[in-house]
Amino acid sequence: GDVEPQRWPLLEQHPDPAIATKARAIHGRPAEERAALVAKLMPAAERAGDATRGAALFKEQCTVCHQIGGVGGVIGPHLDGIGARSRRETLLAILDPNQSVEANYVLWIVATKDGSVFSGRLDAE
Repeated sequence: GDVEPQRWPLLEQHPDPAIATKARAIHGRPAEERAALVAKLMPAAERAGDATRGAALFKEQCTVCHQIGGVGGVIGPHLDGIGARSRRETLLAILDPNQSVEANYVLWIVATKDGSVFSGRLDAE
């Protein structure tokens, strides 16, 4: 839980095979386990929310990648229209963010001949 989701691909494809192997071993949570977690937490989507706490949580956890109202990062999609989604759909996207990734937000990892490794989005070819 201490490793941000966008960091896992970097670790899993690390040039040092020992690091890559270890990352794949500890990150690869079985689909059944993830499905059980989603089922356990889905009733929370039916409860009333607290906008102040939600805004603070978004600022702390999500603005690294996402943006709402012009505030936040540009790595992931802007979430200005998130309020139009159902609470269940939003909770599922939070619990399993890689379930649906638009092509223009796929993380690319490039290893150069000199051994450097870069990651990011492909903006243009």
